[in-house]
Amino acid sequence: LRAFGEVFPHTTVWWFPRPVNAFTVVMGSEAPFRLETLRTSLDAPLLRGELEPHGLAEWDALASACLMGPEGVRKLTYGVRPHADDRPTVEYESNRIFARTSTWMLNLRELYGQWENPADLFGATGPDRERLEARVMECRGEMARQIKELAAHR
Repeated sequence: LRAFGEVFPHTTVWWFPRPVNAFTVVMGSEAPFRLETLRTSLDAPLLRGELEPHGLAEWDALASACLMGPEGVRKLTYGVRPHADDRPTVEYESNRIFARTSTWMLNLRELYGQWENPADLFGATGPDRERLEARVMECRGEMARQIKELAAHR
């Protein structure tokens, strides 16, 4: 994440609650992500069709899955050495991720604790802000539920 954030100044980290999963999506850009861009992208039928089965075809559902933006990424990775080909820790840790132990659970809990308000990240105001914040509360609740449930099965 640190290496990615160094290349893309506007890095965002996303977690999608359905289906239950241990994976995040990291997106980066040279320009900030904006709510209008998110809305416009959902006008594409192919993308909308891919997101619909997961309950993410509406702008507020998709935006609520954004856990952190550039500042949150910088804070989270401060003092962490960036991943590089000469230190391929990701390849050696993946078996523990799939076993739902160690790295996976620690990272998910850490991200939950670092969650930023997507309404701030996307510049939402007025009724859009209220709608998005309501969705964020639903998404946070689902993430907390999944963390608790998966931790019980360790």
